[in-house]
Amino acid sequence: MTDVRNRIRKFAESTATVRPVDAFGINGTLGVRKITGTERDEALDYFKANQGKESALAAFFIAMCLVERSTGDQVYDFRNDRDIEELQAMPFDELKLVWDAAAAHNGMSDEDPVELAKKNSHPIPS
Repeated sequence: MTDVRNRIRKFAESTATVRPVDAFGINGTLGVRKITGTERDEALDYFKANQGKESALAAFFIAMCLVERSTGDQVYDFRNDRDIEELQAMPFDELKLVWDAAAAHNGMSDEDPVELAKKNSHPIPS
């Protein structure tokens, strides 16, 4: 069993890459990361609590995924309301660039946050 678990960990680590994204006029500096299962649960809880506030949902997900490419450090704290509000005030076209990259990197569609917010329970990932 330990061998199988080690192989699973190695696979997860090898797929936990940062995908580059050029946005906010700082090309080559930013990236998006994959979120964990626990973070996905946090996102679902946030989506449910903020249903109907699509800009907040997008800002939360972007804050969760946006990182500095060289370090992997998050640029915004998705648990900080001020960071979410700051992102909400950004130009939509730039947010869309980051959203599209983060969603694709995490296997999410544009409709997922809205649909997930409507559900009463956490869906099993497909």
